[in-house]
Amino acid sequence: MFGDAPIRDLEPPEGRVFIYRFINRFADKPRKGNHFRALFSVICSHALLINKLKSNPVDGVPQLSTKPRQQFWTFEQEETFLATCDDEMIQLAFMLGAYTAQREGDLLAMVWSQFDARENTLALRQNKTGARLLVPVHRTLRASLDRTPRQGLTILTTRSGKPFREDYFRHRWRDAILQAGLDGLRFQDLRRTAVVRLAEAGCTDPEIAAITGHSLERTRQILETYLPRTPEMARNAMAKWESKPGTRV
Repeated sequence: MFGDAPIRDLEPPEGRVFIYRFINRFADKPRKGNHFRALFSVICSHALLINKLKSNPVDGVPQLSTKPRQQFWTFEQEETFLATCDDEMIQLAFMLGAYTAQREGDLLAMVWSQFDARENTLALRQNKTGARLLVPVHRTLRASLDRTPRQGLTILTTRSGKPFREDYFRHRWRDAILQAGLDGLRFQDLRRTAVVRLAEAGCTDPEIAAITGHSLERTRQILETYLPRTPEMARNAMAKWESKPGTRV
């Protein structure tokens, strides 16, 4: 991309201007632009370490702002996906994502010993936060787990019974999404979907946090930032108001 240009050409201030302009070419794709910024930072940090640069030109170059993603799955989209997906492991992955509110990496690493069928719980430690959780198993997910043969150590396995690599899982997930005609929806949207459904069911912030693993403060931030105010929430709120003792009929 940059030919044989020597690293010293990135010396500030000219190098900082170049990196700033390059990254801002991706203003319409901020995540990609920020990815390039991170690559520049790693390369220039190494050049600084071996005395090829006097300072890191990425310092002072701001990241591109990204809008928080608010997409979530409707029940109709869920039904479409499950009806068209003929990949049983991808179906199970969907159920785990939608009904545990956990991240993709934690679900791919989840082993059968974490599932206590008698207590109907999934015990896990989140890789990102280190939070330890004991998540009750939703009856819809329980039905999927009960009919899934144990082919390997992990709950989610490839056809040969081995744990999924993330890139291979995403390839199969992508195929299922396109087959269902739901391009634009992502696996990580399932975590947000679970939060939406828990809130719609009338769960409190502490109750939601006990399942998702977020702190109470972070849970409130997420609900404020990501949670759409749906008609179902409004109906639930009005029903609670109407059922309160002393309400005039």
